[in-house]
Amino acid sequence: MSSLLAQDSIIFSDEDLPEPGKGHNMALSITIKCRDMMIPRVLIDGGSRVNIVPVTVMKQLHIDESEYRASNLIVRAFDGVKRKVLGEILLAIIVGPATFETTFHVLEAAGSFNMLVGRPWIHAVGAVPSTVHRRVKASRRIEHHPIY
Repeated sequence: MSSLLAQDSIIFSDEDLPEPGKGHNMALSITIKCRDMMIPRVLIDGGSRVNIVPVTVMKQLHIDESEYRASNLIVRAFDGVKRKVLGEILLAIIVGPATFETTFHVLEAAGSFNMLVGRPWIHAVGAVPSTVHRRVKASRRIEHHPIY
């Protein structure tokens, strides 16, 4: 009970609801900035154990494969197929007023999102996502935070 009464608690209210209210079935996505490019449809997925960026987005960011670090990780994509990660890369992403150095795994996969941030990012920044409210809130403002 004391954690519910904490001074720095995060609260979502009906004022935070999107226009259709609670009846929507939309995914939680945000727009971020990476390498001076605005990237819409960044999916917030608390069920994912990794942060993913498709190789097509890496090409749009003008990032060559030579910048990837080696990775032996294999992930199961949304279509259920196991795919080997092409590599991993540390990217500075800007979300609101904060910059986060975030490790992404590069994957050859088509999807309806441009990037996916999962539990590693959500937990590291102390964020609380609400799919009902289609918002992400953090308990503190962070100007620059490395996430590994």
